[in-house]
Amino acid sequence: MKKLFLLAATVLSISNVATAQLHFGPEVGATSSMLSFDNSTAGFGTSSNSGLGLKVGGLLEVPMSNHWYFQPGLFYDMRNSTASQTYLNNKANEYAWRVNSLELPINFVLKTHQEGHHRLWFAVGGYVSYGLSGELKNTDYNATPYTYYSGETITLSNDIDFDGKNPSSLSRLDYGAQANVGFEFPMGLFIRAGYSKGFANRAPYSNLTYNTSAISVTIGYLFGGDRNFIIP
Repeated sequence: MKKLFLLAATVLSISNVATAQLHFGPEVGATSSMLSFDNSTAGFGTSSNSGLGLKVGGLLEVPMSNHWYFQPGLFYDMRNSTASQTYLNNKANEYAWRVNSLELPINFVLKTHQEGHHRLWFAVGGYVSYGLSGELKNTDYNATPYTYYSGETITLSNDIDFDGKNPSSLSRLDYGAQANVGFEFPMGLFIRAGYSKGFANRAPYSNLTYNTSAISVTIGYLFGGDRNFIIP
């Protein structure tokens, strides 16, 4: 009975510590993202460019010690990027992607100082994202003779066909690694800058490679917990 009582007291103590230090809150910011484009069989050059997007969501922060935290989140991520192919006649085929996704990041965070102070943090982790909607605009120079658009530049716009096998397709699932640095004020306000690199090939064809990457700058606020509490 005594051992059972001690076990219950230990569990209750851990629960009280976790509750005292548990934080949650909103986070919003901007991303500069790129969908890197590579065609292994093409007879022309390719290049990719970044575009601005919006990231909005929230996070949960679970303490593992006075300085280490487990920090999952959930975000609506809107990304834009462009790519171009340059033909031998110096005519370019331009692509513009707009992809809206639901992103689940998981970070392990190291923070300086104690709760209730100015704190610098360093974080590493990974993410998984799921494509919800999007659009691809293709601006193409039509060099094919004897066609209606021969010698003209035309722009076609299509909704992204997730997991399809056509030029407007893109893999719905993405995953990768990320790192970020942040600064937290005593009242719970924080800012952070991060970089993520996708490992999934999101291209519709085997001879193509589409990889994502992004730089983000966000601001957020952490609610909950006792900011003067120190884990024993």
